[in-house]
Amino acid sequence: MIDNEKHARTGPSPMQLLLGATAACAAMDVVNMLGKRKLTINSYRIEMTGERPDATPAPFEHIVARHVFDVPGLDEATAQRFVQLATEKYCSVGFSLKASIEYQVELEAAQPPA
Repeated sequence: MIDNEKHARTGPSPMQLLLGATAACAAMDVVNMLGKRKLTINSYRIEMTGERPDATPAPFEHIVARHVFDVPGLDEATAQRFVQLATEKYCSVGFSLKASIEYQVELEAAQPPA
């Protein structure tokens, strides 16, 4: 359930979902690259944080993605390259955050079932 309550939250907010989607997109690409190198992944996670102003609207002004690897044989330079490729070249979600998007709204009245 999507929830935007400040207290007693029962689910992620839309902005938390945006961070999660960004992390998931990058992670899929990184895991794919690790697989092509035939590296064993013991664990891999991305910890996302974002800073937003106390205003309305409150878009993210700064996002930090901390990639935590437990992958034997993965050196730091290769990990950095994989993360760079995932976040700067392959991940469509991350690209959408940087893009100038044309946003169109359509309204339609729901029809009662026949």
